[in-house]
Amino acid sequence: MAHLENDPEAKQPGRNRLGKLFSSLVDGDTLPDVVSLYAEKNEGASHLLFNQKRSKLDIEDLSKKLALAQHPLEVLQTFVRDALTHASDETTPTSADAADALKPSDYKLHLTKRLQEAGINVADAHLAKIRIIRLRTSGLFYIRTTASSYPYLTRLRLLEIESALNIALLANHYFLDANMVSKDDLLLFERNVLRSITSQAPASAARSQNGTRDGEWIVRKAISLAIENLRLPYRLELDFRTNVHAGRAAFRIKLIPPEVFPKTHYQPKTGEMASTEDVLKRAATDYNTRLGILVTASAFNSSQTIRDVWIEGITEDPVKHCCLYTAHITRNQFEDVRLTDISNPVELLLSWGASINSQENILSPVKPSFSLEDERFCPPSRYDTIEDSTKSLASEAARALGTTQVSGLSIDEGEHREVIATEILRNLSSSTEENVRMILSLTAQDKDSTVRTAGERIVARLIDGTLSESDMEAVGAEFVNGGTLQAAVTQARALIAQKDFADAEKCLLLALNDIDATLTYADNETTCWRVFTSYVDRVLYNRLLDTRTRTTKLAPTAYFDAHLLTSIAELLQAKTSSAIAHARRAAEVAPLSTSARLHLAHCLEATGQLEEAIEVLKTLLTYAHDPEGIGFGYYRMAFFQWRVHNYATASACYQYALRFLPGAMFLISTEMRILAIREPHFSIEELTDEQIRRTLAGTQIPIAPTPEVSEVFMEGTRASLDAELFSVAKSFMTNLGIMTKDDIYYDMLRSIESEPDR
Repeated sequence: MAHLENDPEAKQPGRNRLGKLFSSLVDGDTLPDVVSLYAEKNEGASHLLFNQKRSKLDIEDLSKKLALAQHPLEVLQTFVRDALTHASDETTPTSADAADALKPSDYKLHLTKRLQEAGINVADAHLAKIRIIRLRTSGLFYIRTTASSYPYLTRLRLLEIESALNIALLANHYFLDANMVSKDDLLLFERNVLRSITSQAPASAARSQNGTRDGEWIVRKAISLAIENLRLPYRLELDFRTNVHAGRAAFRIKLIPPEVFPKTHYQPKTGEMASTEDVLKRAATDYNTRLGILVTASAFNSSQTIRDVWIEGITEDPVKHCCLYTAHITRNQFEDVRLTDISNPVELLLSWGASINSQENILSPVKPSFSLEDERFCPPSRYDTIEDSTKSLASEAARALGTTQVSGLSIDEGEHREVIATEILRNLSSSTEENVRMILSLTAQDKDSTVRTAGERIVARLIDGTLSESDMEAVGAEFVNGGTLQAAVTQARALIAQKDFADAEKCLLLALNDIDATLTYADNETTCWRVFTSYVDRVLYNRLLDTRTRTTKLAPTAYFDAHLLTSIAELLQAKTSSAIAHARRAAEVAPLSTSARLHLAHCLEATGQLEEAIEVLKTLLTYAHDPEGIGFGYYRMAFFQWRVHNYATASACYQYALRFLPGAMFLISTEMRILAIREPHFSIEELTDEQIRRTLAGTQIPIAPTPEVSEVFMEGTRASLDAELFSVAKSFMTNLGIMTKDDIYYDMLRSIESEPDR
């Protein structure tokens, strides 16, 4: 009989060696000593059959092949085909080189069978472009697809293939030699894996150690880290929200469908048995309810600040979306339970007051008891306008964000107009007279002169009939972004697209000359006017560029656009001196704009001012913080280094640019090959990271992102999240996810709710 059958601990989920293995795998960075663990429970287990005349499955070798393969499904199809061929072959190869032609071990056959059941040989166009990787956090298999969505049956196939590979991987970690294990042992192991997932809970996340109150950053990161480190046979898909100030966390968990659970299972008296529909549903119930308990543990273990957790288990198929359980669990309820002693997860959830309908351990739909977007989890104040805010920041947040006032993070010069526009549109009627009276009452006394001007402009157009009350979209757009300057920018873009550069220049200068002649947005001793494209740019400016000797005010984005477009139109007419002047003004008003500095470098190139162009790009790289800005900065720097005959630096810049612009591989590699042909001293030899850094440092080129930018970036991300300034935090978290490609930060980004409807 299988070696775990008579072991009483093996029959209790959470109390077998797999539970210890789960905990130890989550606790440490290295795998435990599986040999000693196995020996602990199986001293003298001589009944394991060792047949040297069996071909073995090397799961790590298969993992490498899958990771390197352009078409990993073909690798698995070949694996299955070869295993089945040799399983039915009655001859025994005698050559030592024919090891792969031996009959497969039960371990190899078990994976083969599960892959077959997953439909590995079924043609599916949606699986044509996939990658099978090992996750950095858990080390488990994961299938990445290029498709943003795919049919339900394809999703089931993905889940089954992943679980087959992950069960084989976990078995390899568990047994002394999985290739020596019998089929019954593997079936029993598979069952115990599914029933032991809650054994990971005690080590799934760390608690606060210093006694200070944790904020949104700490809690969301701890939850995300715990989730990504779980070693589960099936991928875990969920959404969560936290309101740490109120001590709340809420989760919506996508449950695993019964159809993807093992098609056969182990019975002590009969051995392997086919799994009926009810058996599959019961297996799904047991696993999915344990999943809810495990997720609950990740929240409570993230921080002592979390006092209440809501969970909801949902299932989706082509015909329905339904909730199978929902619960509100308090910390006291949770701490009264030993998660290693859970024999009936449904009963535990019921004892916690869960809404769950289970007949013969098969779940039926129930009514959801909460929404992730409820205000108790997502206070609307998190998206209060930044520009109109009168709130002050706590000292640590003020230091990290470079301002004592929330309004010091403003980036949208027109946001106050947007607020007024929303109010106007709510009260708009079919009567022009009433609309004129209403608009003037909302705008005439506003302290913002642009609001007063916009109100007068709208009223005039309603009266003369050039704007209709019935076109609400046009009314709103005119109020927020109307005016001579924006109209000139819009017209100039169209003219440049038509290659009418002279008329584009003319219409822009007509709008700009009046503004610049009156010094409307000119810096002086007390005020400087700036344009920012993101909250990240604003925080970097606050921390690294703002001297605090002058008040920073926001200029319209149209003002920046007008100078940049004027420079482009003039450069295309070979008016280089004037083009450079407008490019400098654009870079001055938007000091963190990548496009402004790249264009200024282009203008300087046109006049042969290569060294100054290099200095402009050095400034760009000093403050660059996103892949596109960094990548294009180094790409252009490579060109200028080649022009001044710094060939080694040019090669280093090209290669460093590829780290951030992998999609430009063909373009950059082609340029490098052409340069290598034209310049004997230019080398295309691949450089190490250290060689690149040393070469760049030798010519005083910043290595982006610089330590200063990285420090400000991380501090700003945490501070904005903890201060619950979610417009700002979302800007930071989006950049952080793109830069690091870290699933933990992507989970945190997804946990930030969207702006609510007002």
